[in-house]
Amino acid sequence: QVCHWIASDGLAKFDQASILRKQKTVSRILAKGVMSFWRSAEAVLTTVETSKVMQKNNSNMLGETKPTGTKAEKQQGNESLEAEQSIHPLRSHIQDYAVRFLEYSSQASDSAVLTEAPPTPDRPNDFGILKVSDQLSQ
Repeated sequence: QVCHWIASDGLAKFDQASILRKQKTVSRILAKGVMSFWRSAEAVLTTVETSKVMQKNNSNMLGETKPTGTKAEKQQGNESLEAEQSIHPLRSHIQDYAVRFLEYSSQASDSAVLTEAPPTPDRPNDFGILKVSDQLSQ
């Protein structure tokens, strides 16, 4: 009876350790996947920002030589759409959201001034503190 109890207890501890190892492995794999996703979103963001800067520079260089009218606007819209699709051909909606989130968070951190915690007073308020050492000496 005691041997059976000891064996079952050891088996339970072994099973628990095995489950814990599997959980750690899964959590590592999941963390690597999440980090890879955010790195790819940051890479997409930098390529999009670079392409926007290049398009802006190209449009500034062309200046007044651009055609005008409805057909020209449609053609320009189609060209920008094709350029956007060539930069990121098969991005998922989730990755698009992540890129928008990163854009927003970078804009918010650039524009918002971080608030500081109030300064700690030089002399703490000690009205409620009793002098224990004085009471113990008596």
